[in-house]
Amino acid sequence: MVADRAAIEIRRHTARHHDDWGHLTNAGVALARQAGSSMGPFDLVVASPLPRAAETAIAMGFGIDREIQELAVVGEAAMAEIDWPMGFAEFARRMIPGSGVATRGAELRDLLATLAADLPHDGAALALSHGAVIEMAAVASCPAADFAAWGGPCGHCEGVRLDYLDAVCVAADPIRVPGATGR
Repeated sequence: MVADRAAIEIRRHTARHHDDWGHLTNAGVALARQAGSSMGPFDLVVASPLPRAAETAIAMGFGIDREIQELAVVGEAAMAEIDWPMGFAEFARRMIPGSGVATRGAELRDLLATLAADLPHDGAALALSHGAVIEMAAVASCPAADFAAWGGPCGHCEGVRLDYLDAVCVAADPIRVPGATGR
């Protein structure tokens, strides 16, 4: 029997205006195009329903298969425990059983595992999300990773590649983008 392998890249949106609409800046579009030029292909592209996530996917060169509300939610309990911006190692330290960060991280882990299970063998997905969501998802998905070596939080267009075997995350690697801002 061949085990099902899959990969998910969960990435942060690119630079945006800080106004009521939050659409991408010209510099943000340029960064997303740069990042997108070396990405893919993807069998599935999902995004937070916030415009900056969908706009980032499109600027990267990918259409969106569906929006997932959970990719936009840090959660009140987790937000109360987060000092943004903070790196992966700090998120790992705050993954205390019963904490808001651990609870929300587990929800995100389960969401990504479900997406991985739905991919074809050797399939890949791109998930566009937001700061803190990515870090919680990655730490909860692959808790044995060396988060101290990963550095600070994800900047714009940065994220984590999660590798799955039978819908269980078996490896995780940070994705850094030259010129990324927003850390």
